[in-house]
Amino acid sequence: MQLVVSGALYDIECPSVNNGLFVVYEGIDGCGKSSVATAVHNIMVLKDFKSAYKAEPTNLYYGEKLRRASTSKRLGVNTEIQYFAEDRREDRDIILLPLLNAGYTVHLDRYVYSSIAYQGTTEGVSIKKVVEANAHVLLEPSICFIFDINPKTALERVTRNRSSATAYEKLTTLCRAQEIYDSFAASNIYHIDATKPLATIIEEVLLQILNLHCNLQYEKN
Repeated sequence: MQLVVSGALYDIECPSVNNGLFVVYEGIDGCGKSSVATAVHNIMVLKDFKSAYKAEPTNLYYGEKLRRASTSKRLGVNTEIQYFAEDRREDRDIILLPLLNAGYTVHLDRYVYSSIAYQGTTEGVSIKKVVEANAHVLLEPSICFIFDINPKTALERVTRNRSSATAYEKLTTLCRAQEIYDSFAASNIYHIDATKPLATIIEEVLLQILNLHCNLQYEKN
């Protein structure tokens, strides 16, 4: 998988998905990706598609460690990078591959792009280090939707809708992460204006996924 970040090209070793569809939703906290992902998943279920919604961190061993840390104090950045990579390894083998091999469309809320945007912008850490840590633990998404938004607007949404923010939800952190998200480019990346009405975004995302389904069925036949 090739990915452009801040003008630099990275080759990330990971297999493509041959069965099902692997759909990733990315963006800074408060961008609305989770609302869209769950809505699209629910619509697909109602239309009798085999669909599953999952999120990072998982509820597996390393994912639980990351979840507990996010509500208190961030772990050391090197530990975060390691734990996220291990969580993705477990997620791939235990959850993602069985669902995809069964023909599901898997909607994943966050993936390696989040590690690049958040851990990769931490002082003393390079994007290359994050990419190398995630080598051999990933699957190539069928499509990755990146929700672009002004960090101030995103933070306003977070503080309005929640009683407390996580360790990642600080304006300086969100600004650095959004700069990275803005720079992402690849054949499977689709940028979305996250300030558009929710119904419009859901329709846009659903259309892209249904087009991929049509292409997948055509290739099988």
